[in-house]
Amino acid sequence: MHACGNAKYISHQIQNKVLEGLAEMVQREIIREVKESEVFSVIADETKDLKKKEQMSLVVSYYYNGAIHKGFLHFQSAESLDAAGLTKIIIDCLEKHGLGYRNNLVGQGYDGALVMSGKHSGVSARIKNSARFAFYVHCNAHSLNLVLVDANMGMRKEVFRELFRLCTISVVTPVSSASCERSFSALKLIKTPLRTTMVDDRLSHLGILSVESRTARSLNMDEFVKHFASSHQNCRVILF
Repeated sequence: MHACGNAKYISHQIQNKVLEGLAEMVQREIIREVKESEVFSVIADETKDLKKKEQMSLVVSYYYNGAIHKGFLHFQSAESLDAAGLTKIIIDCLEKHGLGYRNNLVGQGYDGALVMSGKHSGVSARIKNSARFAFYVHCNAHSLNLVLVDANMGMRKEVFRELFRLCTISVVTPVSSASCERSFSALKLIKTPLRTTMVDDRLSHLGILSVESRTARSLNMDEFVKHFASSHQNCRVILF
């Protein structure tokens, strides 16, 4: 690549645009696979970052090319933690990516908090009002954690047999928020005490590239440069 002498492409604005372009290409690949598979489930969980800001992790689960895949879409800061606010975040994300959730969303996986699982006004109920096939499943990872806590209070030999059975069920069940928990691990690595001023968009883009590193590594850099140049006409990159 060649560029003008005064175009170094090292400012934080350009870095943010580069990260945005790479993240968009990864998202586009995930969305393509989801649309080809038609039906999908949505998995969501939230945690606080170092600045005590609530971050929601959004993951889609889908069947593609003979296997179940979990695709991380992005982090989204949650200003409102009530059912209406969290529902809006999830619906806006699905609509933004053009996913036909009304007919193709077949599952929802959250923790057992009332704001998420409430049968009448929780997030799961609100989404099911718009997507009638989107059945709610209590996250297996959270359920298993509750079982382990209770089992540790009075551990016996037969308990291990039941725990093994529960682990087997947890592995084969497609709706689980373990992918969200893995994204939280990436969040802790990205937003460190030295990076607490990081804006939400940059955090989300870095999160996508970190969690979906396998897809990110397979990106065609020539395609990325074309995408970058077309999206930002004032940033001229000349290929040779």
